[in-house]
Amino acid sequence: MGRRHGDIMNRTMALKIFLAGLLFAIIYFFWDSMRFLDIREIVFDAENRFRGTMAILFLFAAKSIFFFLPAPLLYILAGMLLSTPLAFSLICAGLFLEFSLTYFYGAMLGSDFVEKILTRSQRFQKLLNYNLENDLKLAFTLRLTPINLEAVSLVMGASGSKFWRFIAASLMGIVPKLLVYILIGNAIVHPITVSTIALFVIMLGTWAAVVIVLNRNYVLPENTSQKQK
Repeated sequence: MGRRHGDIMNRTMALKIFLAGLLFAIIYFFWDSMRFLDIREIVFDAENRFRGTMAILFLFAAKSIFFFLPAPLLYILAGMLLSTPLAFSLICAGLFLEFSLTYFYGAMLGSDFVEKILTRSQRFQKLLNYNLENDLKLAFTLRLTPINLEAVSLVMGASGSKFWRFIAASLMGIVPKLLVYILIGNAIVHPITVSTIALFVIMLGTWAAVVIVLNRNYVLPENTSQKQK
């Protein structure tokens, strides 16, 4: 058992070193190119919407490593490229990919490695010291704030938060911002109509109703049971 445990630890350490080395190598060799990266050119130079869609998904995956890529710009580009429902679905798929990758980076690198990166900010230090018993509500609340997307995912992964709870809460929490940016993107290429505003209100209202139902039937009973103990 001891030897097996040692082999697992060695493989985990090797994986951590590989991921860290890969990240630093990419930044070192491609930093000049990345600084002048024009996301709009990548998306709109595509010959058709399918390639533009694939480009946006690729950029979401790349953002799991290159944190400086501006998420709001991706949301707006999706709103410009597609209809509101399709843009919303595309962004949710992209965020699922990004959140998943960054979560597993945090899980593999471990809390010590992530802490060295994030403790440069007192805000992230408080996050690391936060009681993660209610990780569902924590992830949801953090997505409503302007805290860096990748930082939240790294910390939740390193802390051992349950993956599907983290994903569900993250996507639910970020919906309001998505809808606003999609509407902005849509308004850039299309005139705002009553139907556009109505669709925006319906989607936002549906989100609010789902949050209220989940809070009453899932989050609150959990908290109540903990208090009764």
